[in-house]
Amino acid sequence: MALPLAIFLGFRNSVAYDRYWEGRKLWGELVLRCHSLSRQCQSFIQPDSDMPAQMPEVLAARLRLVYRTIAFVQALRLQLRDQTDYSEIRRWVPQAEWSLLQAASNKHDRLVLEWARNWGSASAWAGLTPA
Repeated sequence: MALPLAIFLGFRNSVAYDRYWEGRKLWGELVLRCHSLSRQCQSFIQPDSDMPAQMPEVLAARLRLVYRTIAFVQALRLQLRDQTDYSEIRRWVPQAEWSLLQAASNKHDRLVLEWARNWGSASAWAGLTPA
């Protein structure tokens, strides 16, 4: 009886570790891609030198894209851990958007939608077209 029980418990431990490791790999990939996305926003969305009046607007839009990316990762982390205190992502979200975000049931999805809207306006300034 002891040997089958030991094999069963060893198998369960191995499966649990495999699931943990798979989640860790996926989370690492998500963070890596968000870093890359933020770097690309900083690199590709540049104000046009011919239109200096647009410079503050373009820089603000670029910063909002990076901040929303950070807020997305933090909101997803909180949801995966079943935590409900989203106040720590408040600093990454504009004040006007915070009330809408609090009302949303799926906060990280709401952040992605706002990110896409912001990308549309920023990409028009940068002369980029979404693929």
